[in-house]
Amino acid sequence: MQRLIADLIEFSQISSPSEAFEMADLNKIVNQVMHTFLDVTENTPAVFHISKLPDARVIPFQFSHLLNNIIGNAIKYKRENTVPVITITSAITNFTNETDIQDGKYLKLSIGDNGIGFEP
Repeated sequence: MQRLIADLIEFSQISSPSEAFEMADLNKIVNQVMHTFLDVTENTPAVFHISKLPDARVIPFQFSHLLNNIIGNAIKYKRENTVPVITITSAITNFTNETDIQDGKYLKLSIGDNGIGFEP
């Protein structure tokens, strides 16, 4: 909770959204998020398969919040009598399109789990 408050204060002091982005070690952020689930995973064991992730230009507290929600949902919405398995991988990919996004190399993060999923 203290970290969340500090992040909100830091974010409120940024004058433009582009200033919030910084190079961050995604492995460190993932490990911090996983650490917040230690109490939960003692009662509901979970298996994590996480590949080595690169550094990336992100807004660290938003990325952390995103992972927190995804991992939390994977643990919460698991199949009955099944251990949640959460997988996080990354790849560098070329991107070209006709939209406003600049063509070039991008980091693709894939996050998956063996949970209940969504109705088609």
